[in-house]
Amino acid sequence: MLMRQSWSFDGTLDLPGNEPVEWRTLGAAADAWAFEHPHDGTRVLTFRTVGPLQAETIVEVAPAARRLVDASPLLLLGAFLVRLAVDDSVVIAGA
Repeated sequence: MLMRQSWSFDGTLDLPGNEPVEWRTLGAAADAWAFEHPHDGTRVLTFRTVGPLQAETIVEVAPAARRLVDASPLLLLGAFLVRLAVDDSVVIAGA
């Protein structure tokens, strides 16, 4: 896999044997992110943080995930990126 990250937290991920997917921040609240197909914007996986201190993450698997050979790398990477974003926002808020 190859991830190209822009200056923001968003980026494009090339999966072996599949079309690329994009990692996008959703909304201004910075509590939701998604992997989307870049050609049509169809969401594949959506990650939403909830609870005190955004300590819990809800993952929504869209029907478009069936187009992927294996969605598990995206699930793991998405969960990691969400925790990274939440931890960064906590550090920035405490600074």
